[in-house]
Amino acid sequence: MQKYEKSILNSLDRMEKVKIGSMLHNAVQNILPKTKTAKEFMNCVNEIKTDIQDTKSLQYQAMDILSQNNKTIEYNETILNKSYTFSNEVPVWHFNSNGTLIKGSIDTLGFKDDEALIIEYKVLFDENNSQKKLADSQMQEYEKMLECLKDSDITIKNKYNN
Repeated sequence: MQKYEKSILNSLDRMEKVKIGSMLHNAVQNILPKTKTAKEFMNCVNEIKTDIQDTKSLQYQAMDILSQNNKTIEYNETILNKSYTFSNEVPVWHFNSNGTLIKGSIDTLGFKDDEALIIEYKVLFDENNSQKKLADSQMQEYEKMLECLKDSDITIKNKYNN
């Protein structure tokens, strides 16, 4: 019976991490277009965090991760200082070398002058880097899907926030 209990607990833990990741994803997508600097972004995150009464809730945990992550501050400083125009959940597709249709949805796509920025929001919980490898592979596919932009002198950059 202990084997099953451990399996159930692991599944529940994974589900909680997925929920936290989804909450972070939604928070960043909603806050990013409304702020002009990393400081404004973090102030907004901290306001949301302060408004959450239950400090044990998944929503509080998500905002706590976001507010304490130095990578988030550096990442947003880089993005927000360049004044990109953002679009969320941008559908993209292409045929791979085998002729198989590959579809995806870019979390946020930013444009500024001659630059396109692919942004993927990731919360990496695993120690063996399998999520990071998957995220890297996903970014490579998205770059391939946007190759048509290269003909128009647009430079494609990518980032994922973890």
